[in-house]
Amino acid sequence: METLKDLRRAAKLTQASVAAALNVRQQAVASWESGTNRPALEKLQPLASLYGCTLEAVVDAIVGKEAPAHANSIPPA
Repeated sequence: METLKDLRRAAKLTQASVAAALNVRQQAVASWESGTNRPALEKLQPLASLYGCTLEAVVDAIVGKEAPAHANSIPPA
């Protein structure tokens, strides 16, 4: 699964250029890529446009970073 960092690198962009285009700090982009924080909803479509991918690819890259605590548990019968 591709990460936000993979998508950005495939688009040949730097964190600084993404930050400038989205009017956020470079540290915000870094935190999205590390999974520390998530981009605001209104930033998702602009990210997809910048990265030249679908909105679904951006969402998958974000959600793929998460592993809910219950994801690996087996529900009781």
